Amino acid sequence: MSAQTSPLELGRKVAEQRRRRGWSQPELADRLGKPVAWVSRLERGLAPVDGSPILLRLVGPPEPGDLRPRRPGQAQAAQVQALRQILDCSPAYRPRSGALSVRSDADRHFLAATVWDLTVGGRYDELALFVGDLLPVLDATLRTAPRHLEPGLHQLTAGCYQACSGALAKLGDYEGAALAADRALAAAECADDPVAVAAGAYLLVCILIDARRHDAALTIAAAASEALQGVAAGGSWTAISFRGALTLLCALASARAGNTARALEYLSRARVMAGRVNYSIGDHVIGFSADHVALYEIAISIESAALVRAEQTDGEEA
Repeated sequence: MSAQTSPLELGRKVAEQRRRRGWSQPELADRLGKPVAWVSRLERGLAPVDGSPILLRLVGPPEPGDLRPRRPGQAQAAQVQALRQILDCSPAYRPRSGALSVRSDADRHFLAATVWDLTVGGRYDELALFVGDLLPVLDATLRTAPRHLEPGLHQLTAGCYQACSGALAKLGDYEGAALAADRALAAAECADDPVAVAAGAYLLVCILIDARRHDAALTIAAAASEALQGVAAGGSWTAISFRGALTLLCALASARAGNTARALEYLSRARVMAGRVNYSIGDHVIGFSADHVALYEIAISIESAALVRAEQTDGEEA
């Protein structure tokens, strides 16, 4: 999509993607953090586009959902503190003894599902208590577990830190979110699981983009995508979806850094990958499909148009 896309054409594409996903204008407005009237004007080609971070709110970062707080001021200091105490190994936090155990694969799957449910439900107080209890148990279990059980335990550890990262980012603590995402990456690497590493990298890249660290985001996303090449070539839908989603983040980071040509190149690669993904499977795994490529095209068009306007303004002032 050209940087010269007209506001009317852009609005039409936004409305089309909104309807395809079954969202009402109020629902899209809530995701964007904008008034409903602004969305209405946008779809009619009347709203000025200022290059705001429309993308991550439209498409959503990796599950468990949009990393940005939907409304400023909703962050809960007590929840942030509880999650931070886990990351900081604070002496103020004492896990409840004997509350949890990981004796089998069934235990591990149940615990992972519980972490997921608490995170998706936004129950961050309970998440902090649960993960705070679970991580010491996992650490102790890893010291004595048979070697063949270690990868699964590391995967669960990575999932705990990913949950903390998503919660902290949602609460507005991006520094803590980045720290938790880095811990998740380390645990996934111990599990020797390229897809789990990619999941951690995806989360970290979203946080870096929010923090405007576009070069670092591009470096991590490109490396994680490349690491998945072999698994994706083997036909893994999950690997293809993560690789495509990381490629879209490469496109966004490039656009935010002012390199439109490189952004369009990454979009082209992602479009090819989307053609290989079964829609229902891809959408369930990470939210990657042809629809998501189209939404990123819209966002990158917005970024590129904003860059052109800024350059024109600078030229006029000079």
